[in-house]
Amino acid sequence: MTKNNGSHTANSVFRQIAWRTVDVILPIGLVILGLYMLWPQLGLAGLLTALTATVATTLLTGVAYQRARKHHPAQESAMAVQGFERTYTPREIRQARSRSRDALTQLPDTFALLDFGAPLLVKEKPRLLSVIELSWLGEFNLRYGRDKGDAALKSVARLLEQTLNAGEMAARCRGGQFALLLKSTSVGESFRRLTAVQETICAHVKQAFGIETRTHAGLAWYPRHGLNMATLLHRARIALTSAESSDQGCVIYSPASDTGLELERELTTDLAHALDKNGLTLNFQPVVPMEEAGPCVLEVLARWEHPEWGMISPETFVAHAERGGLINRLTRQVVREAVGQLARWRSERIYPHIAIN
Repeated sequence: MTKNNGSHTANSVFRQIAWRTVDVILPIGLVILGLYMLWPQLGLAGLLTALTATVATTLLTGVAYQRARKHHPAQESAMAVQGFERTYTPREIRQARSRSRDALTQLPDTFALLDFGAPLLVKEKPRLLSVIELSWLGEFNLRYGRDKGDAALKSVARLLEQTLNAGEMAARCRGGQFALLLKSTSVGESFRRLTAVQETICAHVKQAFGIETRTHAGLAWYPRHGLNMATLLHRARIALTSAESSDQGCVIYSPASDTGLELERELTTDLAHALDKNGLTLNFQPVVPMEEAGPCVLEVLARWEHPEWGMISPETFVAHAERGGLINRLTRQVVREAVGQLARWRSERIYPHIAIN
């Protein structure tokens, strides 16, 4: 792959040089040919004058072209991707670099962590990915203002950079959440090191801003807890959630803490299958009017009986449908079934009113 891309780029450069040469030589050659044909009429002096003017014009055109490139650079580098050549201007390159860094702290962002952290994962060298949450940041911003909050984030970012060794990286994920990709010899050693980092952050904030703070952290260990950056980051955040809910300073990822999320994904998948097979049933619950002459109203209630876990409450599967992007399918199926039942009743000369929540 690398050889092909390099060969393609080299061929492109040679092509550009060839075209530039043709652009210069061809006009001069045509002029010389025309002057040769007009030799009898011009004489030697006229021929030299015309030739000098042609060369000067060509040189001036080249200078103007180079100035135009200097003020409006058309390209700085070329990248061959799947046989297509894409040129990037310096402005595009600067924008790409700025997008890979957090604007406030100048640390790499999540995308840069996923991209640049991946080459650091080597099977023979265990790594620790930790996600640290500055739990106090929201209250700090409300009490002291956003400007001081931003200053605190910047100072913490510099502090985290100072704790890094060669081959390690820090990133700001979002809000008061930072990630550290560290070298690790053992889980215990990594746990102690991260605890020391948290204590250093709290001591620094107390010294700089005069307030007591606390941080929470979730840890995922490579390769035990994942073989790629995306999985490690996801599991480190699960461990962070466990740390926050249990009010512990630092928690190492455990598959047991992931059970709720796995169950949620399984239920969402099973709900999608149930919708495909019309696995939901509708109950029509009469709503008795207070007035005796009032119309009969039937409230439509959707029910789902899971083949393994039995009856699932509407509150549960509706919430899963909303989070899993299935709520529109669920709504359409309930309305379609309810209207179909209403049509069957009316064919039997039964005219109830229905209410769908």
